Amino acid sequence: MKKKPKTLPTMRQEAEERLRQQTQRLKSNSMLDMQGLAHELGTHQIELEMQNEELRRAQEELEASRSRYVDLYDFAPIGYLTFDKNGLIREVNLTGAALLGEDRRRLIDKPFSVFVFKDDLDTFRAHLRETLKGGTRKTGEFRIRRKDGSVLPVQLQSVAAEGPEGDATSCRTAVIDITERKRMEELIQHRAHHDPLTDLPNRLLFRDILSIELAKAQRGKKKVAVLFLDLDRFKDINDTMGHDTGDQLLKAVAERLRRSVRASDTVSRMGGDEFNILLTEISNAGDIMTIAQKVADSFREPHGIGGHEFNMSTSIGISIFPEDGESMEALFKNADIAMYHAKELGGNTYQFYNETMNLRLMERMRLERWLRHALDRAELEVHYQPQFTIESRQVICAEALVRWRHPKMGMLDPAHFLPIADEIGFITSIDEWVLKTACAQLKEWHVAGFPHLSISVNLSAKQIQGSDFVERIAGILREVGIDPHRLGVEISESVAMRNVEQAIPNMNRLAEMGVCVTIDNFGTGYSSLNYLKKLPVQKLKIDQSFVQDIATDAADRAIISAVVAMSLEMNLGVIAVGVETEEQLEFLESTGCREAQGFLFGRTLPAEAFGKLIAL
Repeated sequence: MKKKPKTLPTMRQEAEERLRQQTQRLKSNSMLDMQGLAHELGTHQIELEMQNEELRRAQEELEASRSRYVDLYDFAPIGYLTFDKNGLIREVNLTGAALLGEDRRRLIDKPFSVFVFKDDLDTFRAHLRETLKGGTRKTGEFRIRRKDGSVLPVQLQSVAAEGPEGDATSCRTAVIDITERKRMEELIQHRAHHDPLTDLPNRLLFRDILSIELAKAQRGKKKVAVLFLDLDRFKDINDTMGHDTGDQLLKAVAERLRRSVRASDTVSRMGGDEFNILLTEISNAGDIMTIAQKVADSFREPHGIGGHEFNMSTSIGISIFPEDGESMEALFKNADIAMYHAKELGGNTYQFYNETMNLRLMERMRLERWLRHALDRAELEVHYQPQFTIESRQVICAEALVRWRHPKMGMLDPAHFLPIADEIGFITSIDEWVLKTACAQLKEWHVAGFPHLSISVNLSAKQIQGSDFVERIAGILREVGIDPHRLGVEISESVAMRNVEQAIPNMNRLAEMGVCVTIDNFGTGYSSLNYLKKLPVQKLKIDQSFVQDIATDAADRAIISAVVAMSLEMNLGVIAVGVETEEQLEFLESTGCREAQGFLFGRTLPAEAFGKLIAL
């Protein structure tokens, strides 16, 4: 069926509808586009705001960082400066300004060289030139004079700073105060060249000074003297009173030596109780004698240490350049030889070196070498001198005395080798051997029918000081089988008094065992009657120096009478030594002295001969 043709109104209506729909679609699309644009614009706005916030925070952090950097720069413990190529200060932190002692603002454009010590200026300028050449960091040490005039040692660490065109136009420098480091370096250097106890120059510095003075004396044909000092009997004090007291004594001695010499002279501690003195600007031997005597005299006053008084002396050996040697070693060696000669003379004196001393020293050194092997080679012998009762003239005791049968020098008495044994530390071995030998011999005499006989041995200072001293004696007595009451020990007065604080406990223990303790050489030392009262002593031995002249010397008779009377009052035994005549014996008997020893009764005899004597 055919469609009916559309009328015009209908066609118009359809067209209007299509237009309306299109218009509606356009409106709808425009709205969507506007909404999208608005959304996009909003997103961009948010991003922009976020970026602004990040930028603000970054600026704040940058400012904070800059502030921290400024604080770190200004208040760093190290000074920082920037120099231009002419050495003018272009920038400086507060620490750098403080090190220079100047206001920060006044330092700008000021040449750093005005602060550099005059002697260091050339070195500083070279440092600046080398830095501006670029490359690695340059380091140098300089002295700067601060505004207040004080001198400050500093270390500069510099690097070149490049300009716009890449060339070095300035240098950035760290300024470090090295005062403390320099002080420590100087302290270390001082300690390396000075004795830590006395602060005197040590051996190393003394040799350096002597080397310089010898060169000067050689050029100017002048004399130089080397004095070698060794303190007399210092080891006894050190061993007895302890190292602290010994150290204080050494410091006091060092101070006296300093005051005894001239400003041009040098006093040095070489170690232990040995000192050296270098005398320069010497005109003649008289100058040396004057100073040496002054040094010796400085020991006259006692040294007061820790409530004790110590009477010290020194032995001094002297060698002179060029007479006694032109080298340092020769002068040291010859001064040492002269010092040993002074020791042999009894100490408390000075001696100039001469060639004869050298021969004597060589002989002494040989003797020392032989002595070290004397026990192993069975060269030592014990001889015995009888001690008698004056009234009955009966032998009651044998004093054991060591002798050395030297293979080349023959029989030597103790005076020839015991002082050397003491110096080389061999004396305790000899003492102990004598004690064992004497006790064994006494046991033989007891078995042979002389049970009343006693033995007496001499003890050295070193043996008394031994911590196991009493135990060793007790062990020997047990081993041999001797009653302790039959043993006597003799301690010289000087040894007992020098070591009295340590001697009392050991002597008490000996007395408790029943051993008889005798003070030998009584009256010749520096004994204190107060200490004599405290010491557990059973007997005093009057020295032969008082006995030998009693026939003609009223003073000796008075001394002996007083000692005997005191001994009797204190319930002490007393024995006189060195009795050679009947006249001496009669006087001793008249004073109340009951025992004697000397050539009148018998000389020192080997064991076999002594056995025959007591068998008579």
